[in-house]
Amino acid sequence: MREFLINAENVVLMSVTENTDFNVKRLLNNNKLDQSQSIRFGKIFEKFIKDLIKSKGYKLINEELVDVYGTGSKTNKGKKDLDICFVKENTIFYFESKLNLNLDSEKSKSTDDKITSITEYLIRENKENYVFSGLITCWWEKEEGMSITTKTNLLFMKDFLEILDIKTTKEEYYNLMSDFGKMI
Repeated sequence: MREFLINAENVVLMSVTENTDFNVKRLLNNNKLDQSQSIRFGKIFEKFIKDLIKSKGYKLINEELVDVYGTGSKTNKGKKDLDICFVKENTIFYFESKLNLNLDSEKSKSTDDKITSITEYLIRENKENYVFSGLITCWWEKEEGMSITTKTNLLFMKDFLEILDIKTTKEEYYNLMSDFGKMI
């Protein structure tokens, strides 16, 4: 039993200290973050996105629970919350926010299903507008080694900032994230 765990291959694997995962520690360039801080950054990132939207004068759509299945229920059963939803001209943009794109198959399916059901609801309730939906991530663009398991539209920050007509570069964006990471 010992030889299956304590061997040269496993020791080498565990000795690698470089962060090759696409996670919050890497984004913020801060390997000292714990899991709780990483989770809290997910909420901070979502608020950051919403603040960018509002700064450009666009109105956020109902962030409360929406009755996507039309149950009429007074409880939260069957209702979904909108992470990020706003209108620009004649388009409704709806995104679920995920920092870590390496979702297990169950989480990936539930995220895709949520996006699909809310998109269908938005189309039904807003026939005069085009609806663009998907998953938004904190990463600037797709990079080598990035594991992506979602089947829905995937929007990187480069694309999102273009929608908002915000001009910046990959370097400036990652420096901003790193500067925040240094403050923690």
